[in-house]
Amino acid sequence: MNKSGTSQLTVLLEAEIKQKLEMLAEVRGQTAEQLASEAIVRFLGHAEKMTAAEQAALESWEHYKATGLHLTMAEADTWLAQLEEGHDVEPPPCHR
Repeated sequence: MNKSGTSQLTVLLEAEIKQKLEMLAEVRGQTAEQLASEAIVRFLGHAEKMTAAEQAALESWEHYKATGLHLTMAEADTWLAQLEEGHDVEPPPCHR
């Protein structure tokens, strides 16, 4: 790691991808390295959110399997429609 808090990463790209990266970087007035770094940061943010959502879904599924508690799609739709209309309502209670 250098003084600025960054470190170097070597990535092997197909020639066509590297060429596209360089062309886009030129158009945007950036270096290919800056553009690649920006893309990685954005990808990581997206991947972290997706991983958290997947984990929450798995935890919900395990909870359902253990308890049988759930909402029907109609119940969820009604609740979400109320939220969309600006009403601050609690979710309906789960049931078996």
